[in-house]
Amino acid sequence: MEKQTDKKSKTIIALCMGSSCFARKNTTLVTLINEFLLENNLVDSVELIGNLCMDKCKEGPNIKIDNQIFHQIDAVKLIKILSEKLL
Repeated sequence: MEKQTDKKSKTIIALCMGSSCFARKNTTLVTLINEFLLENNLVDSVELIGNLCMDKCKEGPNIKIDNQIFHQIDAVKLIKILSEKLL
């Protein structure tokens, strides 16, 4: 008999790793996202992945949360988006 689980699918956060976003310090965003997930006990419900260029270089840094792309991300905008999408 197969065991049933009540496993909710994870929210996917994809961070653009293209050279333009990288030059705009998207690595700082990784730290902020990880801190947000830890502080809000969301580590097990969110998967953070790197993504190849999202073809929105002029609008970067870019992140995608469950297929919705956000542009010109800075620390303040990131926390606002994460709060709205994950809390």
